[in-house]
Amino acid sequence: FRRVLFRSAASTQEPELVAVEPWSIKERLGFEKVALGFYLSGHLFDQSGDEVRRTQGGNNNQSTITQNGGNATNSARLLTATSNQAGDDNISTITQTNSRIGAAGASNRASVTQNGDQNRSGVSQDGVQLTATVVQNGTNGSVGVTQSGSGNGLSITQGGAGQTIIVNQSGEDNLSEILQA
Repeated sequence: FRRVLFRSAASTQEPELVAVEPWSIKERLGFEKVALGFYLSGHLFDQSGDEVRRTQGGNNNQSTITQNGGNATNSARLLTATSNQAGDDNISTITQTNSRIGAAGASNRASVTQNGDQNRSGVSQDGVQLTATVVQNGTNGSVGVTQSGSGNGLSITQGGAGQTIIVNQSGEDNLSEILQA
């Protein structure tokens, strides 16, 4: 009784493949890590790389977030940056741009919250329908915001004495809401 393990090379019949859902990024990278010991085709951070959050406590901290939403070959991406600082003499800077030729960032969001005295915050955005929110609670804080483009929104809230705000919005249909209490 003899079994045939392989058919002759003359056989051209292809086996039917079962339709399956593709793996998610997390599944694919997890299997790569198990099989190879490292990520080969990307990193788990890739799927949330456009969103950056920084949280700092204490005094004399500096948070700098710089995001570029595209390049010469791809389209603009939604960028989100959040900086939270508690303490005195902290500096937070957020810059959101898009280097894609002829395109600007769209619907990007920048948020800064600072609790303490003598904190400084700067936000710079270039694009359309951008949103910047800055909240400072404490004394002698300063905020500087620059937005270039149209349909942008800005909200600044400062609580405490001796606060300074500088706003530069260029373009059309931009909105600023400023509250100093």
